[in-house]
Amino acid sequence: MDIITQRFIAISNKLVAELRLLRNGIEKIVGAVHDAEKAQNQEHQQQPPIVRAELQIPEAIEREREKRDDRHYRLQKWLTVGTWLAFAAAAIYAGIAAAQWRTMNKTYGEIRMQTIAASEAAGAAKSAAVTADNSLKQAFRPRIALTSPRASITDGKLSLGLQAVNYGTTSARNIVWQQATELGVPEKLYRLRYKPSKGILETSYPKEIPPGNVVTSPSPIDLGFYADKNLLQQQIDELVSEKVWATFSVLVTYEDDFGLTHHAETCVQSCGKAGGMRWRYCPWSARND
Repeated sequence: MDIITQRFIAISNKLVAELRLLRNGIEKIVGAVHDAEKAQNQEHQQQPPIVRAELQIPEAIEREREKRDDRHYRLQKWLTVGTWLAFAAAAIYAGIAAAQWRTMNKTYGEIRMQTIAASEAAGAAKSAAVTADNSLKQAFRPRIALTSPRASITDGKLSLGLQAVNYGTTSARNIVWQQATELGVPEKLYRLRYKPSKGILETSYPKEIPPGNVVTSPSPIDLGFYADKNLLQQQIDELVSEKVWATFSVLVTYEDDFGLTHHAETCVQSCGKAGGMRWRYCPWSARND
């Protein structure tokens, strides 16, 4: 083998060796890059990137910001103080209002009790005044009584004689006299209705009856009352045989000095002969007030 061939073979072997070294280096570099990329990818997956920024503010702007922050702080401070003062004022006002309410409630209760007491006192005074007034009117009033009835038949008419007496302390004034008569069987006799006064009852009977005094007893006034119509002979016979009874009722209405109206009444039933008739008071109560 000549020298050129040997040298060519040596150079070729050297070149192959260098290429192998270069390939190994490239593989190492590729492996390192691959490992670095893998590690970087893992780091990106595990932790997000952190970005830091720095702001450089001019000094004048920074001082203005500090002044504004200071004013805002003072404003917030005064607002806080004002809020607490308002809360304290509200609490004080609530306490004063509660005290006033209690005072007003107590005062109202006292006024109510005083009003009730005054009302009761006024009621008692009014009741006492009414009682005194009634007592005065009862003490100083006329009291007419119609007494001593005498039933008979006079000139063919039913008649009733009686006495009117004022037992009161004052005169009976504005007297009105009324009468009513009826014939009937005892089982069907009833209270009679009076008609308005007329004729002799209106003109001839007393309009005033004075009372007695501390020395003399009241003087009775004899009065006679007569039926409006004459009796028929049949009616007289029935009265004598007591088949029917005659009812004769007299009512007197009068006033006292206070203008109050009072009544006196009497009612009798009779039968039998003239001059000797039997009589009895009517079964219903008479008006005497």
